[in-house]
Amino acid sequence: MTTITAISPVAGKPHLISVRVAGRVVARVRATDVRTLGLSVGQPWTERLDASVRDAATRQRVRGEALGLLARRARSRGELAERLAARGHETDTVDGILDEMESSGLLDDHAYARACVEDLLGRGPAGRALVVERLTRRRLAPALAERVADEVLSARREADDAVAWARRRLRAMHGVPPEIAARRIATGLARRGVDEDAIRGALADLDLPSEHPPV
Repeated sequence: MTTITAISPVAGKPHLISVRVAGRVVARVRATDVRTLGLSVGQPWTERLDASVRDAATRQRVRGEALGLLARRARSRGELAERLAARGHETDTVDGILDEMESSGLLDDHAYARACVEDLLGRGPAGRALVVERLTRRRLAPALAERVADEVLSARREADDAVAWARRRLRAMHGVPPEIAARRIATGLARRGVDEDAIRGALADLDLPSEHPPV
């Protein structure tokens, strides 16, 4: 009868346990998986147990890859799911791991979305449409993107952000005629989704011509 011949920590990875059957490593799983599956040395290695252990090992690989991706940079659940699927992992397995990560606080789309918006606004003003577009590009749910955009933008004044950005831009335009400076600033603000009134206000605040709003 084939049995489990050894259950021991993986060298350099104390959170992982190596399971050997007939002297051969068949899987590396978490210590919690060993307890959950009731694994022990001498235990008969059945087809059912083989399937359960291999499933636990697969989940651990997916979990490790997800954590590795998060270690490089913060990501949304959608981004992680997309990357893991591209690596050939099954949707059900990926969803289960991401559910676990959300429950443990390792994955938080709301916090991630707020951080993305704060980063975007730290580089200049941004209209609601642009904020939502940037968030959905990061595979965040549209409803969440809209909610977070409203949460963050409601605490700021677009007109003030536009003036501050325009002032920084103007300082870098030494010797540029006012009409050209105004056009460049207006176009830049428009590309960031700032509304026309805020653009006109920023130009007026800097004593730049504002008769011609950006197209």
